Amino acid sequence: MTIIRIKQIRSRIGCPQKQKKTLDALGLRKIGRVVEHEENGAILGMVDKVKHLVEKEHEETIPEIVRRLSKLDLSTRPKYIIKNELEKVTHLPYMLTTFAEGKEIERAVPNTEEEPIFGDADRISYKPQKYNTDYQRASTPDNTMFYGSVIPEEISEYEISHARVIGAAETCELIRDTNAPDGEQIITFGKWIVKEDLNLITIVNPITDYKIQYLKELVADYRKFLEKLHDNVRNESLLFFLKFITKEFSKKVQKGENYNYMISASFTEMILSNFYNSQIDGVIYPSVQVDENGLCVAICPESIMHKLELSKVLQCKVIRKGKSILINNEKYCESINSDGTFKLMDIPDSEKNIMPPA
Repeated sequence: MTIIRIKQIRSRIGCPQKQKKTLDALGLRKIGRVVEHEENGAILGMVDKVKHLVEKEHEETIPEIVRRLSKLDLSTRPKYIIKNELEKVTHLPYMLTTFAEGKEIERAVPNTEEEPIFGDADRISYKPQKYNTDYQRASTPDNTMFYGSVIPEEISEYEISHARVIGAAETCELIRDTNAPDGEQIITFGKWIVKEDLNLITIVNPITDYKIQYLKELVADYRKFLEKLHDNVRNESLLFFLKFITKEFSKKVQKGENYNYMISASFTEMILSNFYNSQIDGVIYPSVQVDENGLCVAICPESIMHKLELSKVLQCKVIRKGKSILINNEKYCESINSDGTFKLMDIPDSEKNIMPPA
């Protein structure tokens, strides 16, 4: 399907009634108005009848848009330029992942000296909007998101089997920074249970050979879908854009340079706005910090309140010794009060489980 943009450039005053009705059928009622239509015989026929009153605007190609976005200096925070460019990328089919009732999502929140213990679900949920002042991988200063990690339902022999390994790698500087000195960091993990179908736009590159079997199958299915569209030019443009946006989601951003998240964050904000009435709850994408061997989710706060419920809490100690990383379980809680509060209890030394290196 090809989309054309049609702009009215002259007044309809004095035109025959048939031409006025044609303009009405196209949705053009005043000079300067622009409409979009699928390019087909009927539309092109109407345009031809009023060709002295309208012009077909050049439809910018996706490669042109991507090239401009790629050249932007994100340190200047070109928010509105990014938004304007992304809004031109329309009519693209995206992959969808749906988590059904019972699916577990883990969220990791680092503790600090000021807050060595958490005791409320809100504290280990999404960041309150008033504290959300910078860009993250899938959130802008205007829209906070709940970040978590998941593992596929079926895990192959070499895949990560603990979601909290992914969460720890995404949030703990001892793991994120390969040059970090030896040390320890306390992290609290909340296990959230899906209560109602959670629908997530899936950010993957359809030409990448992923290690995760789930992503392999998803990409294979998507390629089959594209083959049915019978539009090679448009398919190549779609692949071009998905390759670009996936690269934006897979950036390793240095501390203090969060502006480099602007494109992926703005894309998430735009796509959730566009799909607002379709009950899209967020996005899912391969984890950067575990070299795409795990999955991360970013979910909008409204969906957290209605579709997820905190079921368990585990406090762990991340221990770095040279290149070795251990995650040691310290405290836990398996009973969350109705008001969202909880109390962590110590795990006896004899029962502490040290997870394998992350």
